[in-house]
Order: sequence, then structure tokens, then C-alpha cells
Amino acid sequence: MRDGYGVYQGPIAYLAMSYGFETTKYGKGVDPKQLYASVRQGFPSVVWLPYDLTVKGRGSWVTPGGKKIPYVVTEHAVVLAGIDDRGVYYADPMKPDLQFATFSAFEKAIGELDGRFVTVRP
Repeated sequence: MRDGYGVYQGPIAYLAMSYGFETTKYGKGVDPKQLYASVRQGFPSVVWLPYDLTVKGRGSWVTPGGKKIPYVVTEHAVVLAGIDDRGVYYADPMKPDLQFATFSAFEKAIGELDGRFVTVRP
């Protein structure tokens, strides 16, 4: 990417759809129950949260077009991969094993980044 901070749900969802995953769901403000239901059905979701579930700071940058974009320091994308009675399991590309978070910790963390998600579906 030439300008900017990273990529959010739109471009990832559009790419999935262009490869035939037409019923991919994506957006912001997701109800965590929607994510949990998808995982139970076998459809993992990419979600945005602070690295290690902890906000280390906040800031903003301005696009070449003049739009102010807020960010969370240590913003990170992971794959919600599993769920049990205690909480959720997620794949973090920076760590070799699945990570665990309680439901409350996970929901707070995804809320820090506006509940952004992509659930890839055929």
C-alpha cells in the first residue's frame, strides 16, 4: 500500500467475493453473537482488535484527500477460529498457537476497533 495505515474489511471482503465467496458478510458494529454463530457453523471471521487485546495508545492520520482517520496503536487483525463455554479462540499471525480470550475481553477488544469483521462464506 502506498498511502495509508492498512486495510479494513471492505477490500478483504471484495477480494473473497471476487474468488466466488458471494455470501461473504462484512462491516462494522457487528453483534458478537453473529460472529459466534458463524464460527459454530464452520465459518471463521477476520476481526480487528488491539494486539494482545490491549490499547497502547490512539492517534489519527490524514489521507491525501484530507480525511482524518483515527487509529489504535497496535491495531491488529486475527481470525476468530473457535468457541467454547468459557470464551473464544483466535489465530494471531504473530503467534504460533491459538490464543484464548474470555467473551468479555474479546467483545471489549473488538469494540475498540468498531466491531470490524469479515466472515468468508461460499
